[in-house]
Amino acid sequence: MGVRVPPSAPILNLPNGKKPMEGYMMKIWRNILFISLICFLISAFFTYSLVAQDDDKKAKKERLAKLEEQVKDIRWELEEYSKSGNRAAYDEARKKYDELMSEIKAIKEELASETQRIVLIKKTLNDGLKLFRLGRYSESVVKFDQVIKMDSLDAKPYYCKALSLVRLKKYKEAEQAYKKSLDLDSTNSKVYYNYGNLKKRLGETDAALELFKLAVKYDSTNFKAYYGIGTIYADKKNYNRAIDAFKNAVNIKPNYYQAYNALGVVYQNIGKHKEAIDVLKKAVEIKSSFWRSYYRLSQSYNELGQHQKALQAAQNCIKYRSRFAPAYYEMGLAYKALGDVAKAIESFKEAAKDRRWAERSNYEIEQLKKI
Repeated sequence: MGVRVPPSAPILNLPNGKKPMEGYMMKIWRNILFISLICFLISAFFTYSLVAQDDDKKAKKERLAKLEEQVKDIRWELEEYSKSGNRAAYDEARKKYDELMSEIKAIKEELASETQRIVLIKKTLNDGLKLFRLGRYSESVVKFDQVIKMDSLDAKPYYCKALSLVRLKKYKEAEQAYKKSLDLDSTNSKVYYNYGNLKKRLGETDAALELFKLAVKYDSTNFKAYYGIGTIYADKKNYNRAIDAFKNAVNIKPNYYQAYNALGVVYQNIGKHKEAIDVLKKAVEIKSSFWRSYYRLSQSYNELGQHQKALQAAQNCIKYRSRFAPAYYEMGLAYKALGDVAKAIESFKEAAKDRRWAERSNYEIEQLKKI
């Protein structure tokens, strides 16, 4: 938040008529443009290199086809010269034939070597992915590094390496790998999304938000990125934008129960408990064992005075999360409102076993004992 300048304070004018803040902003914009230009040039370079590799392979195949056509013609000539007994012409044609065959052999060896290299790259990458799925992250990093050594212009192994490094909690190295992947392919939504998750984990929520936005820019169906956007806006208490983001997520993936739950929590935060109940019920319809939504339902039902429903929701939560103190607390509130003092005290005692809920639960118990 900027400092408010008193009306009597003089405003400094520079010789060119610009105010100090204008000059500062111009410097920021120049830096942004410079960084953008560098990123563009790096991306263009790698794109050119990939295209050049493809063009080289295509050129070799075209050259091979031409050479093989020439060999057919020379074979015909050799037969004719042999029949006619023209030794000089035969020797000249034979020399040309040997030169062509030598070049054909060299090109075929180069293409075969390239094919073998591609096969080896794919196998090594797949080995790394298998190790990742098995939770052997250090070993998977070794495999991805081998792929990078064989083909440093492919974005995928850098991305896969980053995922493994995150699991190993090597966050700085993971960030470098994400950046390298995006240098090579600046349109990969999944990379932006996972890089955003890393930034969020590191507490850099503004950076994470921008990365999530880039993820949906390059793939408007990336429901996980919309969810990420929603969680950050919710944390910032920008509830309207959080609601929009969570709604986008469930519109793309209608069975995304986590997003329905998150949307319900936002509605609770702004006091819209009826709306919260609607979306929380959808969450448990999709996944009947999702205890978080049952707990949230018990809260909203209690807020609306629907204590019997609150009690049922709390019991469902405890069914899947038997020691969850907040659910016992809501159960206690429901029993209290329904006039069952004994069960209310019993529920609050269960909640008080969690020291985080002990003070408020014990307070409720003391109040009930006075009845």
